[in-house]
Order: sequence, then structure tokens, then C-alpha cells
Amino acid sequence: MGQTQPEAVQARIKESPAESVLTGVLESPPGGWKPAGAVQLGAAQPVPFDCPADGPAPSVSASRLFSVRGHTVQVVLAAYRAGLGAEVMKQQLAGHGSCAADGIHVEEGSTGGEDPGVESQLVFASRGEAVSQVLASRRGDVLAFYVADARTPVAELARRFDLRLGSRLSRVCADPRSTAADASRSPWSAAGYEPYTVRTGVAVRDLSVPQRLAADDVLRIPLPAPAIKLERV
Repeated sequence: MGQTQPEAVQARIKESPAESVLTGVLESPPGGWKPAGAVQLGAAQPVPFDCPADGPAPSVSASRLFSVRGHTVQVVLAAYRAGLGAEVMKQQLAGHGSCAADGIHVEEGSTGGEDPGVESQLVFASRGEAVSQVLASRRGDVLAFYVADARTPVAELARRFDLRLGSRLSRVCADPRSTAADASRSPWSAAGYEPYTVRTGVAVRDLSVPQRLAADDVLRIPLPAPAIKLERV
């Protein structure tokens, strides 16, 4: 009987809705935003918003460099589990002053108008004469960070990019204006999680303690063995 030849199977990996939105908006930015590099997945959040939140980590994160009106802007997007975006943003805004490494001075700034997203915070991070702006904003469970130098109108540019992000999120985000209190709908956020739980009774079979078998309970079956001829040397 011949051996069966192995058969190649092709599988297609489908993007999650969060990954599709994040990579989609980075690959199709607003007009005038020219990519200055490839989309990077697994991106870290920028200083001083890089301290890990208490418990959750982003499910998907991505970043890309852009050239806009002669300015270089890095956009970092991070999507969190349902209900956790606002809670993470709250922690990031509360801890950004102590998150930066030694030698980096952090000072809060103003967006000077309408905030991008449902909430945002602009900070200046400086070390010596080098100064950068970092604007953090949120829509639903997606956090966006815009990093640029001190001369860039980062708040104005972020508002344009946020509109493109919002249009994509509106198709998949349950509540783009969620609050930190909405994190209670996620089992990862707090003890005593109740919503969407179902209580039911189950029957568990009682298993007896293993016992040593008696000799009469063991069935011995002789197995055939090859004949071996031994020769004395």
C-alpha cells in the first residue's frame, strides 16, 4: 500500500476590525499627508505616555511617519479592549508628569481650540535644547498620539487626521464617546464583573480515588517476539 502524499493547504489570515481600522487610516491618510515610512505594527506609545497602564495592554498598535506641509509628524495609534480606552487615557493623563525618564522635563500645553477626538492633552517634552510636542487624543477605545517638533502646528494637523480616524471608527466602534465608567463592561477592568454573565447549574461526576489493582484484575496478554539466537564467543 503506497503512502499518501501530503497535501498543501492555504489559509488566509483575516485582520481584526481594530487592525483594519488602524492600518487603513495610516495607509490612507488625509490629503496632504505624505507617508515618510512604512506602517509599523506593535508600536510603542511615545514619551511621556509610554508608562504601562494598570493591567491592560493595547490589543493592536501601529505607527507611521508623515510629512505634512514641510513638517514631520509621527502618528501612533493604539486600540484597547472594549471599554478600556477611556480608563487607559485617564491613567495616562494622570501619570505623564512622572512617567518621563530623568532629564526629560514635561510641561502641559494647550491645543488652542477644539480638541481632537473626545478628549486630548498636549504636552511639551524637553531635554536640554531639544523640545518635542506630543498630543494624545482618544476616540472610543482607540488612543492616538501625534509627535512633532516645537515648530509644528500639531494640534491643527491632529484635528484633520482625527476626522479621518473618526470616519473609519464610526463603522466598528460601539461608542466613540465612551467614558472611564464604561470600562465596567470589560471583565479585564475590575473585580466583581457582572454584565453579560449567565448563571447555570452543572453536574460534575464524582470521581473515586484511584485504587491499587488486584492481581486478578490484571489481564496479561503475551506479545509475540522475534527468536534470538545467542552464540558464545
